[in-house]
Amino acid sequence: MGCCGCCSDKEEMKRYGLHADRSCTDILFLLLFLLFWAGMVWIAAVSWSKSDVRLLWSGMDYRGNVCGASNAPNPPTAAELAQTGDSSPWSSRTLVWYPLAPSLVNNLTDPRALATAALKLGICVSSCPTLRAVNGSALINYVTTYGPQFIKYPVLYNSDTILNRCVPKTDAATIFSDVTGLTSSLIDVSDISHWLQRTAAEVVASLKVFGICMAFVFVLSFFVLFLMQWLVGVLVWSVLILLLAIFVVGGGLLWMYSSTIADKLNHPDQSYVNFFKAIAIVVWVIAALYLLLVIFLLRRIRIAIAILKLAARVMARARSLVLVPPGFMIFAAVVVCWCIFVWACLQTAGNISTQDMTVTAINAFPNSTVSSFNEFANLVAGHTSNATVTSSFLKQDRAINDWLGLYILFGFFWSLALVRAMDFMVTAFVGVFYYFSAPWPGDNKHVPLCSVPRALWLTIRYHLGTLAAGSLLVAIIQLIRYIVAKFTWAAKKSCCLWFAACCLDCCLACCERIIKYINKNAYIICCITSYGFCRASFKAVELILSNLAEVGTVSFVGEWIFLFCVLCITAINVFAGYLLLVYTELGNEVTLLVIPLIFIGFTTFVVAWIYMNIYSAIVDTMLMCYCYDRDANDGSPTRPYYFPEDLANVLQKFNQAQAGNQVAPEGGPSPK
Repeated sequence: MGCCGCCSDKEEMKRYGLHADRSCTDILFLLLFLLFWAGMVWIAAVSWSKSDVRLLWSGMDYRGNVCGASNAPNPPTAAELAQTGDSSPWSSRTLVWYPLAPSLVNNLTDPRALATAALKLGICVSSCPTLRAVNGSALINYVTTYGPQFIKYPVLYNSDTILNRCVPKTDAATIFSDVTGLTSSLIDVSDISHWLQRTAAEVVASLKVFGICMAFVFVLSFFVLFLMQWLVGVLVWSVLILLLAIFVVGGGLLWMYSSTIADKLNHPDQSYVNFFKAIAIVVWVIAALYLLLVIFLLRRIRIAIAILKLAARVMARARSLVLVPPGFMIFAAVVVCWCIFVWACLQTAGNISTQDMTVTAINAFPNSTVSSFNEFANLVAGHTSNATVTSSFLKQDRAINDWLGLYILFGFFWSLALVRAMDFMVTAFVGVFYYFSAPWPGDNKHVPLCSVPRALWLTIRYHLGTLAAGSLLVAIIQLIRYIVAKFTWAAKKSCCLWFAACCLDCCLACCERIIKYINKNAYIICCITSYGFCRASFKAVELILSNLAEVGTVSFVGEWIFLFCVLCITAINVFAGYLLLVYTELGNEVTLLVIPLIFIGFTTFVVAWIYMNIYSAIVDTMLMCYCYDRDANDGSPTRPYYFPEDLANVLQKFNQAQAGNQVAPEGGPSPK
């Protein structure tokens, strides 16, 4: 086997636990995935030909022009712009403002429908118009259309700029109270914008400290993973003792609290005191049961420690594993960007249609201040006339777009699940290389040179179909959960329907977790045996059920160790960031320490979690290899155990032959 080449050498494959007769698995699912992506490409091509993605970040005016665009189909002339009273050229009119026409405001029966109508009357402006406040009232401004009819619309609200759109503020100080029905559904981002600006300023001021902390978290995470091969035993027993201490001390504090209540109150409610005493007793009973469970599972805990140590050795020897998550994160980012691009094309695809809308044109604007729209309407009474505006807008077939949107969403779920599955299988292959590299006795296990590229080659060459099959199940569940979530949101007014939808989503979430758990163990079996997805899944479930105590113990202990390590790494890095911000010149420009510390803590937690997930994947691989080894081998010279020495000592299972005379099974570990 070359460094990064094809696995043609059977002897080399056998050395690292790989079956020499490995073949492509679940090809039909891979073809189905490729066919599905061909459909996504077709949707993107058709949508692109009928779309204008600029509409995602720019608005369209009532004449069908993208505001400020040089290639607009029907831009106003300089003479038309001059008649509006605003001398700004067309190129600077990049914002769109939506007028609340008087005829719309006077009929506030369906705010959603009226807001939809207002969106068809957009006018391109260079800056969002505002109300002129005067002593608690307002002097009405107006905006004039740029032909063919020059209609003046009153400015009835102040606004914020979001994606080149003037979005109304809905607070009482910036809008008339009797027109809030038309704008209350729009997002008020004034306070959010303030905090975002403050947060961004503090983050920018602490960028040097953030960069140092990010470099430190990578070093710290690798250092912790390297030390795990020696410290994992201490950590496991420390965590188990800590949990017992929490139960015991918690029960004692509850009992002391009940006694304190009895001492401080002259006539305490005895049932209240007894309640806390009962809880304390329950907590102590749980502590006793927990202690008995630890004693009963003592041998399994020793097995779990041996497996965790074995996984740590893999991490120490295959250091290139730390490059796997960033590589697949880039791959996932490409998938996300592609799906967003297809969705954007779909959302902006359509035909420009026209609609005649009747609005009330105001011929004379009052110079006096008003405090409500009704007061303004009374002042302009007798100075209005009806006008017909031909509005151009993007017309879409919402039903077709919704179905195509679900298609794109399902493709996103499936593709992202496949990328994650590839990430896991590459990591699992490296673990399989190590575990089956040499039978016991002796600690001469190793991983091959360029283990990660080899694992990636084997995954792509033989098992993409298996990954596509497992990812398909995950994507189906996620799509169903999305549909249920939409139904839950729609049914929030009905308590019964909302509760039923929440229960259904909870059940689906449990199904998704079970499927993901079976999938990852099936991928490991596929790495070992080259089975297809269904056969590997059945084998994985069989091994899990036959080694349920060991699997449960390793999972329980492993989860607590992972969480403990992540929290420790996060705490150490945040403390380091605090020292840099407070005691060095790097933090001189920071005025609010909590913002950069929260930012450092969050990013540290994410990075540490990603790298501990590599260790978690290796632990899962070592656990399944251990279960498979016990099931497939018997310690004979032709079927030797591959346990490491410390695990063999715990199990009291040894090979019959001496290390020098052992013969590995032809073609890798024997399937059973």
